[in-house]
Parts: sequence; C-alpha cells; structure tokens
Amino acid sequence: MEPSLTLVPESGSDGLGLLLADLLEDGIVLEQNGTVIYINRCMEDLFGCTSSRVSGMPYTDFIRTCIAPCLDGGEKASISLFSTHVRSTPGEHVELRGTSREGTPFWLEYSSRRIKQGCNGLYRLETYRRITRWKKAQERLSRSEEKYRLLFQQANDAILVFEIGPLMLPGRFLEVNDAACRRLGYTREELSAHSPMDIVPPERVGTIGLLMKRLFIKGQIMFDMEHVARDGTRIPVEVNAHAIMIGDRKVVISISRDVSERRALEDLRLKASEQLEENILQFATLGDRIRNNLGVIVGIAGLLESEEGRRILEQAERIDRTVDQLDRGSLESDLVRQYLKKYHRN
Repeated sequence: MEPSLTLVPESGSDGLGLLLADLLEDGIVLEQNGTVIYINRCMEDLFGCTSSRVSGMPYTDFIRTCIAPCLDGGEKASISLFSTHVRSTPGEHVELRGTSREGTPFWLEYSSRRIKQGCNGLYRLETYRRITRWKKAQERLSRSEEKYRLLFQQANDAILVFEIGPLMLPGRFLEVNDAACRRLGYTREELSAHSPMDIVPPERVGTIGLLMKRLFIKGQIMFDMEHVARDGTRIPVEVNAHAIMIGDRKVVISISRDVSERRALEDLRLKASEQLEENILQFATLGDRIRNNLGVIVGIAGLLESEEGRRILEQAERIDRTVDQLDRGSLESDLVRQYLKKYHRN
C-alpha cells in the first residue's frame, strides 16, 4: 500500500501542505506521469529555477537543464540520480555534490518514493536533503583521524592499545604502532593475537592484574617493566598507561619507552662511583702507611748528627708535603664522590 501525501491540495484545500514544504530546509520536487508539477523554495534557491518555470516540464528535461549543471560530475551524477528516481526503492539514496547558482558548495542526499494522493493517483516525491554540515564534520573527523594515525604510527615510543576484561585482566591488543612491532619483532597481525601478558617475563605476569586495578582507580600510572621480544630479548621499558572508557568498554593506551641506554648509563655511573670510592680509600690507606714509615725514618735521622742525617730529613719533609697534596686530592675526590652519589640517586 502506497503512503498518502498531503503536499498536493485537493479540491477545496488551502494548499497548507505546499506552504509547509516551502518552509523546509530540504529540497522537495513533486512529479507525476513524468512531469514536474512542483518544487519548493529550497530547490529554487539551490538550483536557480522557479516553480512556475519548471511546472509542467518533463522530468528528464528538468534534471538535464536545472539539476545536472550544478552537480559535480554533471551527466554522470544525473544518470545516478535518474536511476534512483526510476527504482524509487524505499531507503535508497544517492549523495550529490555540487555548487549552487550563487557559487556556494553543497552536499545533498537524494531519495525518491512513490506516494498515493487520494483520487489524484500516484505521485513521485523527490527529496534533496541538505547534508553539507554533516559532510564537513565528516571531513574534519577524517582529517583528525588521519592526523592521529600519522602521529600514532610515527611515534618513537611503542604504543599498545588493549581492552580490559571483567576480571581486570588485559585482553588482546586492539591496536599497535610500528615502533611496537619493530621493538618486539612481530607483525601487526601477529601482535593482535597476543595480550600484554604474553610480552612480559613469566615472573612479572602476576603483577599485571594489580597494575590494571591501580590504573583504573587512578586513571593514569607510570611503572617500570620488561618486555620480552620474539627472540627472547628482555627490554627494560618505562610504561605510561592511561585508562579510558569507549562506550561501556574499558580500554588502556600504553606508551612504553625503551630505557636500555639509560639503564646502561646508570650502571656505568654506579660502577664509576664505586671505583672512585675504592680509589679514595686506597689513597687514604696509602697516605697513612707512608706517614707511619716516614715517622720512623725521621726519628732515626734525627739521631744522626751528620750531613747525611740532615739530607734525610730534607727528603722526608718533601715526601710529607707530597702526602699532604695526596690528602687534599683525596678530600676533593671525596666531594666529587658525594656529588656523584647524590646525582645518581636523583
């Protein structure tokens, strides 16, 4: 059964339906038996043709002379439009892009359906729905997604996105970037079959659940972890994890930075500090031994009342000054050691 139509005034009607159609922001075309009998004001504004001019015009001429010149693709777009018009399948529509007579770009969604109007028979109702704002929003979203995708894939840090299950345990990876694939030695498809539990050392698996619970309490946490690559290599990482909700899904965005080089530098600095401390201790011990032996020599030389004893005392005094210099150097080295220890802790 065809739906009824109220746009076409029957005998004695005041044409209220046509008046309302003129108030619509979408374009309306009414056609019967292959002839245009009405277009609303929106169609006049979009395509620069008046209802009085096109009334009684064959539909094909209307498409060719009024609609097609304003559409991108011209004849090709009009053929697609006419095909939809002929089929008049409920729910079918065609997106049209064009430029109005005033030079304003627009997007339209065209649809056609047959409607029964009382004793006047069947009509075809054409709707040109304005979707320009929606298409512009879609384009902005597409550009935003493209920008996000570029930043996501070009990041130097590994980014891993995964969902959290009911027991607060991580599920399989939903998305990973190129850096994660390179670091772990998997393809994107291979990683999508794994979860964070699969890329940590066995002894750290038990901590994952606790970390996830803490994450969803705080919303964001940082922690140290090791990732295990495909070849078994353990990679120390610093993880910055963010918890978000997508609809009713709990999702984690995990950004992990390889800190292998930093750890190596820290180890080297610690070894240097330990070696310096050992050297300072050796210097202090050496100075004490030299002074003890030197004291014995000075005591014996003082008993000698001769030129040889005097020369021994002079040499002992020089040695004592040298040891004093070593002591001052040891003190300065100790200050350096204390600074390095403080810097190492920070």
